[in-house]
Amino acid sequence: MGAKRAVFLIAAGVAVSACGDKSVEQPIPMDVTPPSPVRSLNARVTESGRVLLTWTAVGDDADEGQAQSYSLRYSRAPLLPALWDSADAITGVSPPQQAGRLESLSILNPGYGDWSYGLRVADEAGNVSDISNIANLSIVDRTAPSRISDLALESTAIGVVSLRWTATGNDENAGTATEYDLRTASVPITEESWGTASRIEGAPAPQVAGSSETFLVTGIDPSANYFFAIKAGDISGNWSELSNVVNTTSLQIEKLTSSPHPFGAFSPCFSPDGRHVTFFADWESDEYRDQIYSLSLSSRSTVRLTNNPLGALFPRWSPDGDRIAFANQRNAGNLPAADLAIVETEGVQEPEILFHAGDQMVQFSSWSPDGSRIAFTLRANTGAGVGGIYVVASTGGEATLVLSTPDPLVGVDWSPDGTTFAFTRYSERLWGIWLVSTAGGEPVRLLDDGSNNIGPVWSPDGARIAYASDRSGNYDVWTASATGENPVQITFDSWNQASPAWSPDGTKLVFDAFINDVGDIWMISTR
Repeated sequence: MGAKRAVFLIAAGVAVSACGDKSVEQPIPMDVTPPSPVRSLNARVTESGRVLLTWTAVGDDADEGQAQSYSLRYSRAPLLPALWDSADAITGVSPPQQAGRLESLSILNPGYGDWSYGLRVADEAGNVSDISNIANLSIVDRTAPSRISDLALESTAIGVVSLRWTATGNDENAGTATEYDLRTASVPITEESWGTASRIEGAPAPQVAGSSETFLVTGIDPSANYFFAIKAGDISGNWSELSNVVNTTSLQIEKLTSSPHPFGAFSPCFSPDGRHVTFFADWESDEYRDQIYSLSLSSRSTVRLTNNPLGALFPRWSPDGDRIAFANQRNAGNLPAADLAIVETEGVQEPEILFHAGDQMVQFSSWSPDGSRIAFTLRANTGAGVGGIYVVASTGGEATLVLSTPDPLVGVDWSPDGTTFAFTRYSERLWGIWLVSTAGGEPVRLLDDGSNNIGPVWSPDGARIAYASDRSGNYDVWTASATGENPVQITFDSWNQASPAWSPDGTKLVFDAFINDVGDIWMISTR
């Protein structure tokens, strides 16, 4: 046989043996044995959150030798043979090691849910194993959205509250949560009371973490106090912790003073133009030697208006805003006394005494709507004896008795129409609010609710009266109609709040709050 034929036959896979002129041709066997299927594939989630796949390498021919390559795939659906080609391929798999060696691959977490992983092995001849055992992996979401900590009342209007907060994520502060649960109640919301709070329908779908969220709550009763809280939930049913709790009062209330020590600041009153608030405070002596101060609401600066070594109490503006009436303290023998005095509203000066009380004490006062007269309460400096309401001309002179009772009287206020005094009277072991004509006559009790009610002041339009009541357990600021109906609680804190006074437009109240033995002046919106 010629050399060319020998080369052709060898190339064609035919073995040639020659003995003389005879030859025998034998085929070389082809590799048709695939690798064995992997039977030890396992999947788990590591502490770092990645998926770790492990298995034992098989061989080139069944379980012998070293295979050529791996094909690794995964799917949300069970990875059946018919679905192999449509499953997602995992790239970057290293070539197989020698049969029997332990293999591993760390891959990205595909997300929450049920996953199936499978493996096929190929040799250099292109033989491919059957699909391995299927490694099923359930990745459970146990990470809740982070707590919303900046829930706030951005604005309010009559019947509407605007809420604002920053979105948290699906997993703490990453991703996007699935839903919000926004709730309201008439009392502070806690984790324990969350289930009894009312869910507000229509809350927005969460945006990506870090986004600003807003939501308008309508149907708000302006006379009621609403508390709001929110939770964020993810698709797996994980819920964040309870957010911070806000209420409709919190947006409307503002602290005006910060007293440096006890006793603090008390008995505020708006100026007629609404730009200043007067009050008395012991800020310098630390010996209960109160003085009258005026606070600018625009600059928050204060000016002291009196310099009485024994103290000055209960300031009240004149309707024209030029003068302030107050109780000017002095000694009467070994006992304290107080006269009715007035002072100009610019800086410290000597007061003008309008009524000299002898051995008695002037306490609260109120100007007539036209500024021509001042009503005041008078009591004995021993704390005993009858109580009385008197009226004196704002230029001074003789005082006229309007009402005398066997009970202590405090907190007189002149109605805007000039016809009626509201005052506080101690009767039947309770402080109560009473009305009497400015011309005198029989007083009428305004509120009879079994509580202590003190310090009545008329709203500028005469439609309502603000006062302090302990009906909730401690003194809070309330309002009621001029006939004593429809009482509405304005403040809800656990400390005592009293001495309310209206702004000239009737949209705000100032009051004093006694917190940790220190009094300060606060302001709250009534709308």
